[in-house]
Amino acid sequence: MGRRLRCGKCGKSLRCQAQPRGHIVYKYYACDNKDCTRVSCRVGLLDETIWEWVKSLLLDPTRLSEGLANYQKEKEQDTEPIRERIRIASELLADHKAQLERLVDLYLSGTVAKEHLVDRKNRLETTISALEAELASLKISLQGQILTPEQEASIEAFSAEVRAGLKEGDTSFERRRQLIDLLNVTGTLSKENDELVVYARCVVGAKTLAIETTTTCGNCSCKYPRRVHPTPKATGRWHARHQ
Repeated sequence: MGRRLRCGKCGKSLRCQAQPRGHIVYKYYACDNKDCTRVSCRVGLLDETIWEWVKSLLLDPTRLSEGLANYQKEKEQDTEPIRERIRIASELLADHKAQLERLVDLYLSGTVAKEHLVDRKNRLETTISALEAELASLKISLQGQILTPEQEASIEAFSAEVRAGLKEGDTSFERRRQLIDLLNVTGTLSKENDELVVYARCVVGAKTLAIETTTTCGNCSCKYPRRVHPTPKATGRWHARHQ
């Protein structure tokens, strides 16, 4: 979930930070804003919480298909102003190109003075160049907000793999990250009543996920499983019980 999380307190991005403790290095997603309460969570805890939720979505083909359809419909509405501007810019571009062609015909016929044609030609070419650049930018912006058929096919294929019982997603970081990117999974980390929650969202849906305060460490540099307590208060209580 690196670069995909925000702080529920100040709204700024969370960064992955390493905190050495003796020979062990713990990794946290933490708020970088010094003026904030600096909400943080162990990387392994949050990543596993998100991954289990994503898998639950993939295991339900009906929910996945409906979620993708709803997302595309929502994005079509959100991107309607971009689509309308693309339509207008395309019509203007075609019109100016047609004017340029007529201008060439006038030049070849010799009915208009050359100096007038050159000035008009330069202005048309400048406008055409600007419209082409605008169209390219608009299309890139549109592509970044909707799922392409290829992306939808990749999500469906990965979903079929999960339902078939393949475990690659559970063991391969690259495979997980690929799907997280495809689904555009994001989250907002917050602390409520001394409990960590992440408001997760992706192209298929959204859900508030509670983060368990005790789990087996599976994503840090330590060699042996350890009990994890993400908050200082909880850590103090645990150490007090085991002294």
